[in-house]
Order: sequence, then structure tokens, then C-alpha cells
Amino acid sequence: MSKTTQQCFSALGGKQIMKNECYTREAEIENLLIFLEDYNLKDKIFWLPFDTINSFVYIYMVKYGYKVKISNLLEDKDFFNYEEENYDIILSNPPFTSRTKIFNRLESFNKPYIMIQPVQFFNNVSMCNLLAFSEGNKYQFILPDHRMGFITIKDNMLKDNTNTTLFNSFWLCKDMNFCAGKIFIPLKTTVSHKTVITYNIKSDATYKQELDLFNYEEGEIK
Repeated sequence: MSKTTQQCFSALGGKQIMKNECYTREAEIENLLIFLEDYNLKDKIFWLPFDTINSFVYIYMVKYGYKVKISNLLEDKDFFNYEEENYDIILSNPPFTSRTKIFNRLESFNKPYIMIQPVQFFNNVSMCNLLAFSEGNKYQFILPDHRMGFITIKDNMLKDNTNTTLFNSFWLCKDMNFCAGKIFIPLKTTVSHKTVITYNIKSDATYKQELDLFNYEEGEIK
């Protein structure tokens, strides 16, 4: 693993980041995007603050015609010190560590967001207070009808053996007003990918070379 990539993994969680780094699978983001088709959001600009051009979140949002901007530590854009310009909605799968710090930062932007969270979200008192003391129904939960699966890191390899996790996860939404403000929203499994992913984590040089091929600010390949 390259030095900069190691810094990305350690920046939010130290030694335990490897077990907390869970990347979004194709099926999970595609099922969400199918749900979003009813809400005419393709004229909005989405900021993905924890994603690279190799992220399935980015890849599938571009595929579905959304306008997206990405930022990450490989581009020297630290979420805690950087905010994208000219965006409408934040969407991502943030690291599972430093949850309070991440959501404090999210709340400071005063923008709508859609974020993957595990059920352990409710073990955090700060997160419970965030929900309990909010006014109105600004927070909603999109609940998949299955346990989400994630791509994880083991021995410097990204691996997805198509198994689900031992915990439930959901999409936490703020100020999106889906389903007329309904708090708990079921998400039907429309797509279920069975591909097995096992490949080496790419070096910084490879990533930056690929980045040059993309005009990701407009969500299109040059």
C-alpha cells in the first residue's frame, strides 16, 4: 500500500481503520439510484467527499446521469478542512470511525445529505442527540430490505465475496423530504450483483493518471 493511501486509511481511525474501511458495492448504490429516479435530482450537483473515480458510488452516479464532484485525501482535500464549491447535496459512504466528528462537520455545511450508516450509529450518544433534538422531520432513514454487503480490505487487497455483513446498514438522509416526509422508507432490492472482486489497491501514481482521464466535475469522461 502506498504511503499516501496509508495516510488516507489512518487519517480517521489509526490502526483500526482497516477493519472499519467498508467500500460501497455496486448493488447498494444502484438500488439507491433507482429509488432516486422518482425525485428528479439530476439537475442537482452531488458532492462525494470520501470517494475516488474508482468508487462504485461515483461510477454509478455518472452512469445514471447525475452531476457529481469528488474529493479525497489523495487529492489533498481533507473533508475536515475542505468544502467543495457549488454543490447541492452531499452523498457518500463515510468511514465508520470518528462518526461524531464527521457528522459535526456535515451539519456545519447546512446542506442536504444522504450517507450510509451502520446500525452502530445508534450506539453513539451524540448521534442520538442529533436526531432527538432536531426540529421537524428533517432526518429520514432509507432501509434496504436486506443487509448491505461491503468491499473490505485484507492483506492490502480489496475483496468482495458477495457475503452480507453481520450488521444492518441504512441510508441516513437530511432535508431530502422523500416520500412526503415519511421517517422510515423501505428500499426494495431491484439489483443484486454477484460478481467477485479481488484486486490490489492501486498506487497513487496510477490513481492520479486515471484522474487525468476524467472531467469528474461535470460527471463525464473526456
